[in-house]
Amino acid sequence: MGYVMDRHCAAACRSAPNPSSFAMQHLKTCSLNPEAVKQGYVLYANDGRWLNLDQTGNELAHEAIEHSISNAGMYVSILGELQGDTIAVKRLIQIMDVPAGTTR
Repeated sequence: MGYVMDRHCAAACRSAPNPSSFAMQHLKTCSLNPEAVKQGYVLYANDGRWLNLDQTGNELAHEAIEHSISNAGMYVSILGELQGDTIAVKRLIQIMDVPAGTTR
């Protein structure tokens, strides 16, 4: 589980002192920008790792973000297989109630 955001913004915040705060506040409109959609998406995982999404994951992330009622902080659960630093995504579900104790 973690936050999905576009690769462009993820690259800009990877070295930030508190990337989880940025991920939590990242705007839906930014992730739906045509250039962001073209570049694809990443997951900022609960353990602090940045993981790329495969093509299926990019499509599912875009669809979830597009249909989300949230305006920021797209927290998701992903079912898939980790291959290096990329997740081969089978399923991506937005979590509306972030579990207590989760890095936010």
